[in-house]
Amino acid sequence: DTIALTSYGKTLADAGKFEKAFEKFERSLQVDANDTIALTSYGYALAANNNFHKAFEQFEKSLQIQPDNHVALFMYATVLEAAQKYEEAISCIEKIRLAALSPYERHFLALKLGQLCYLTKQAPKGNKYFDWVIENARQADVVRLQAARHILAIQPYSQQATDLLTEIEIDLS
Repeated sequence: DTIALTSYGKTLADAGKFEKAFEKFERSLQVDANDTIALTSYGYALAANNNFHKAFEQFEKSLQIQPDNHVALFMYATVLEAAQKYEEAISCIEKIRLAALSPYERHFLALKLGQLCYLTKQAPKGNKYFDWVIENARQADVVRLQAARHILAIQPYSQQATDLLTEIEIDLS
């Protein structure tokens, strides 16, 4: 049963028992080599164990089978970011069909894209993502704070982050 084997593998990986987890993922893939959940879970576990090359292979296999799988694309982007392959991470996230996602998920991805753009020295492009989230948010001040936090994590003395923070309306009543 691929679901049971994959779930068991994920649990073992979460517990840091990577070798046993990898055995479960391999067994799951022997049953169904095209199981995208097993492939992405295996890739994520491999990355958690710092085996990025093999992790990338698993994600690529999964995305060959189901190229528009937004979960696999985001997980792959997360792994690429951990490997400091920021341009590739941006590319993965930009392939996600935003219309199929909830507003919260769209906002989360736009914030992540903004952050990745700052990491690749593409601040103007990052600001466009941040601005889009602010314009489309119910609570714009919360998003301004989140965007400023993402920028400050990369550029501690950013004027853009300072400008976002000064736009926040504080109710002192």
